[in-house]
Amino acid sequence: MVQINKEIEWGWVTYGKPNQFSSWKNQWAHKINGFYIINNKSHDSFGESGSNEYSEFSGYLEVIEKFRGNGPFILCNDTWFKTHYPPIWNRLLKNAITQMNDSSNAIYGDIRWDKEEFIEKPSPYLSSWIFLIPNKPSLEEFKETLLFTLRTLNVKELSNEYKSYVASWISPSNKWKGWHKMAIQSSDIKRKTHSIYLEHYLNKNFNHRGIQIRSLGMFNPTWYFAVRIIDRLRTRFKAWNIM
Repeated sequence: MVQINKEIEWGWVTYGKPNQFSSWKNQWAHKINGFYIINNKSHDSFGESGSNEYSEFSGYLEVIEKFRGNGPFILCNDTWFKTHYPPIWNRLLKNAITQMNDSSNAIYGDIRWDKEEFIEKPSPYLSSWIFLIPNKPSLEEFKETLLFTLRTLNVKELSNEYKSYVASWISPSNKWKGWHKMAIQSSDIKRKTHSIYLEHYLNKNFNHRGIQIRSLGMFNPTWYFAVRIIDRLRTRFKAWNIM
């Protein structure tokens, strides 16, 4: 069993209260120094109300302001409960926290090695649903980079080819690929499209600022390989309305 002896703070960004939140709390609350919740759902009593101006990205900025220690810090949205498999992610997080370099200028997460087809989409890049940040200086770097990303993204400068690629992922021709949502309103499509633009642009800015990105699975590649397969299956099940 992995023992954690660090003063971890965990920041959640949710939309309403996840059904399995009490299970996470039982697993983690006694191991960490504190957790904070930004809830982007209006008129909901769970956690603190978020602006939802930029979905999870504005939520991350808002929850970072709650942190008081020197790290490590975890930022996570509620897809942890929806399309990811918590039992293995718990293991990967605990291993990374105990084995990572606490003083490194790096950000750990769910790394993706996609084909680099567009200048707007770096490879590798970190998916924006989870970040593990080792220390306070790296948290400040993350915050400044995220602020810069939100302020400077210019959608008009994105190539038509890249925009078409993102649109085809959000509204795929079949349910074997792409986004997991079935009935999608135009507002959902607009929000998700902008979130993908921000995710890729944030990673480009990590590169420009010399911030290293690392995989949460680097300390246990076998478990990481397994959870990526399970997560993909859970995403498909979500798309097929099985879960």
